[in-house]
Amino acid sequence: MESPSPDTENQPHTIRSIALKLNLSTLFIGTLLCGILAIYFFQETQERVKEQASIELTQITDTLKLALETNSQLSNMIRIVGVLTTNKNIDRLSVIKSSDMRVNADSLTQYNERLAKEVFPAPIMELLTNPARVHDQLSGEFIGNHLHHAVQFHLIDPEVNRLRPYIIYFKYDKTLLEAGINQTRNNYLLIVICAFSSLLLINLWIHKVVVLTPLSQITAQLKHQAGRNISPKPLKISTMDEFSILANSYNHSVHTQLLQKKELEKSHRHIKNMTRVLPVHLIYVDTKQKIQFINRHSLNWLDCESNEVLNRTCEAIIPPKLFKLMAPFIEQTLKGETLTFDAEFQHLNSEELNFHITQVPDIDADGKINGFFVCIEDQTQTRNNEKKIEKYAQDLEFNNWALDEAREEAEATGRAKSEFLACMSHEIRTPMNGVLGMLSLLSRTELDQDQQHHLEIAQGSAKSLLTLINDILDFSKIESGKLNLESIEFNLHQTLDELIQPLAIRAQEKSLELTLDISQIKPANITGDPGRITQVLTNLIGNAIKFTPKGSIIVTGKLTAKNNNHRLTFSIQDTGIGMKQDKLENIFQAFSQADNSTTRHYGGTGLGLSIAKHLSHLMNGDISVTSKENIGSHFVVDLEIQLPDSNSMKQDNSILDLNKLPVLLLSKASFADNILEKIFREFNADIERLVVKGNDKTIDLSKLTNPHPQLIILSLSAGEQAIRAELEKLNSEPLLSNITTLLSYNSIDAPIIHHYLQKQICGAFTKPISQIRLASLLTKYNQAHTSSSHEVTVDSGDDWLLTNHFTPTQPRLLLAEDNMVNQLVAEGIIKEFGLEIEIVNDGIQALKALSDSSQDNPYHLIFMDCQMPKLDGYQTTAKIRDGEAGEHYKNLPIIAMTANAMVGDKEKCLAIGMNDYISKPLEPEHIKTALLTYLAHLTNKNEQRHSG
Repeated sequence: MESPSPDTENQPHTIRSIALKLNLSTLFIGTLLCGILAIYFFQETQERVKEQASIELTQITDTLKLALETNSQLSNMIRIVGVLTTNKNIDRLSVIKSSDMRVNADSLTQYNERLAKEVFPAPIMELLTNPARVHDQLSGEFIGNHLHHAVQFHLIDPEVNRLRPYIIYFKYDKTLLEAGINQTRNNYLLIVICAFSSLLLINLWIHKVVVLTPLSQITAQLKHQAGRNISPKPLKISTMDEFSILANSYNHSVHTQLLQKKELEKSHRHIKNMTRVLPVHLIYVDTKQKIQFINRHSLNWLDCESNEVLNRTCEAIIPPKLFKLMAPFIEQTLKGETLTFDAEFQHLNSEELNFHITQVPDIDADGKINGFFVCIEDQTQTRNNEKKIEKYAQDLEFNNWALDEAREEAEATGRAKSEFLACMSHEIRTPMNGVLGMLSLLSRTELDQDQQHHLEIAQGSAKSLLTLINDILDFSKIESGKLNLESIEFNLHQTLDELIQPLAIRAQEKSLELTLDISQIKPANITGDPGRITQVLTNLIGNAIKFTPKGSIIVTGKLTAKNNNHRLTFSIQDTGIGMKQDKLENIFQAFSQADNSTTRHYGGTGLGLSIAKHLSHLMNGDISVTSKENIGSHFVVDLEIQLPDSNSMKQDNSILDLNKLPVLLLSKASFADNILEKIFREFNADIERLVVKGNDKTIDLSKLTNPHPQLIILSLSAGEQAIRAELEKLNSEPLLSNITTLLSYNSIDAPIIHHYLQKQICGAFTKPISQIRLASLLTKYNQAHTSSSHEVTVDSGDDWLLTNHFTPTQPRLLLAEDNMVNQLVAEGIIKEFGLEIEIVNDGIQALKALSDSSQDNPYHLIFMDCQMPKLDGYQTTAKIRDGEAGEHYKNLPIIAMTANAMVGDKEKCLAIGMNDYISKPLEPEHIKTALLTYLAHLTNKNEQRHSG
């Protein structure tokens, strides 16, 4: 555990100190006031004693005068003095004759008739003999607990019968009077002290409630945060006063601090990422020339790890030849100079390297140099290119014939580019022919539903890959204006199904809902270029998947007609990141995306949309887009197509009549289920939809209008756990558990769905919904329920057999192909047709096979690869047309079967004498068409021999 900081340890003392400081003024004022009152009461006590004594003295004097006015005899005086001294406050009373200072009468009788100086001590004598004090009744003197007072007055002296001055002295005991006054004073002081104590306690309570409690809450929260070493959090104060302002200010400071921390972390992350990926060498060196930082690019070049480099000197890490060049500049940089220089050296026996080096000193705010930054840019390639350019410029400057040479070189480069593209096309298509060919052959075998689904996805993916590979070739063709479109009849529903399945897996891997609604495309058979339509949609849907992190992608197709003009429109709407309005016009430019950050984050060349735009223009259409940033994008592609003649139009196998079959759709309220319900209504089914939420433990059947459906469609969520839970929920319902059920599942769950095809579950189909596959599945369901054996009839595939077309004579076929995979693919396709084919590896063997054959058993057709060793297809064809294989073979049908797919390749094949052209990857339909076309003379039962 971390020890608490000194600040947190002193917090209780701090609070007590604040409490003391807050009440110190009250305590000081109370103490001062009590002191002042004490001094005041003390002085007041003395004055009151004097005043009371003066009053009593006046009374005694007046009494004495009154008593002695009629009889001033000494005996009477002594008697009156004795009477007056009975007052408990008077300890002694004396009457002294001023003329001789003799005591005439004293309360202590032993002192009568004696001289005053013999009776009284010196301080009393000073009081008695001081005229000023004797004549002042308030001039008494305190000695101990007694007040000594003397007052002069006049009496009739009985001896001379005249007025004579006398002095009355009395000793006044102040104890009792002073005790009473002190009691009153103490009562007053007690009241004052209690009042100030109460005030102090009230102040303490107010300070505790108003100041110390909120302050304690603040310090406790700060101590809690500091003790756990966590990020500061906002303070919570319930009061609405200055502490609330203080807390809000602190919270604002914390909020600002957290924002600054996030910005700092973000900047640090950006800098870290940049230093990691920048293709330059970045190093930080301290004043001791030890490396404190080095980026990944430098570590890769040095073939070291960071722990092997950090805190080691530059001389020990940097290659010696390079460090020798850098050393003089390092000393200058450590003096505060920013330097840029070039270094040329040979590293590890390789070619000479050219480095552009920048050294910048790290100077802090105090002007102290802490180290320096080093940025090394490898300009070897640039310098080499510059040298080449310089040499080339010199050649141009000093040689007049260089212009012609440059032109010839450019033409050669163009030819090399064309040859390279042709070679690339050939080399890529060759293995793709093997992949697609083998998948095509595999599709002719007996497969279960899952295997067939996996195969279709693989075929669709392979075709999409081939289409994407063709993008570069297409762009080259578009630039040269030599891109041509096909115009063939095809089933658009089937094409879209093959297109959407591999894309669906990509979408579902990101938990996106991809739906395809083609219910408004009628009829399904159209005339156009299926490959280019697929290419355009693949680009648009693929982009939607790429730029949509969550949500859905809805693809809707519609076929409309106006004035005999048929338009095919597709809407692709996503909930992705969207784009700003000013970026929309750039996205259809070649090698362009919305912005550079999009390219970095999502990848891609920016070529797909440009090709899609050009293709839509070639099909007399266009692509438009609307988009809102962080909301999504909406692409609309509009194409012109043709409808085939009604006589030649093929049957649409996506149409089905279920004759009001009661169907229950257990739905998830998704877009896919909306489309599924629409399809079943088109199939003339009496469908009822029941939304089942994932958190429902049971299926509520109380709302069903038809409680006895004959078929249940269960729409499944993604994931094996969800599938298992929903099937258990279905099986727990007695009314539903024995009804035939079809599962609607996500394509990504295809590997696991076969585990659940049991009991009443007779089949499954994927999302997005393939209307053709669904129709096929429902057809098998109808057949199983109408047949007594409940067996599903399976298509045997006999339509592929061509043996009946060529009875009684079967054609003799020859394949000239050097690639073994292509040989297997072609041979497998031919065998699927029920025919045999002979194979040779090059043109020389082809000529020999033709020459060695007899006229009684001749070859009827040859499939010719164009690029073969020894003698290629073009040369071989030329020799056959020249009669070198025999005069009877000069008109032999020759079908080019090649991976060359560049502009002009087909024309080149026809020009050399070939009859037709089939590009790789091989399509069985194309081969079948060629056989039926060029061997039509063998389809009659009476064989017509080929006579040359």
